[in-house]
Amino acid sequence: MLIAEKHLKPGDKLPPIRKLAADLGVNPGTVAKAYNILTLRGYITTRGSAGSYVSNNACDLIRKNKREIVENDISVCIEKAKKIGITFDELLETIKEMWKDDGR
Repeated sequence: MLIAEKHLKPGDKLPPIRKLAADLGVNPGTVAKAYNILTLRGYITTRGSAGSYVSNNACDLIRKNKREIVENDISVCIEKAKKIGITFDELLETIKEMWKDDGR
């Protein structure tokens, strides 16, 4: 998300796995797995002992995958709406109102 929200830009160095794990309070293996997935998908590059960096084509990948980026959040929202009995039309109206109130 930090790349998608432009907090991290191509060429930016990512924190070492152990430091990020400590900062987040998670197992270093979890961060290593995340870095591996991001590397396989082309969002970051790893330069051995020099560390991991945001790849030069990360922004292009994100632009191509915008829908995928938000699908998970939308799925969660839909499931919550269904559980509490909100109709599709009510959910859609809520989204429209929130979008409008956000100034976009």
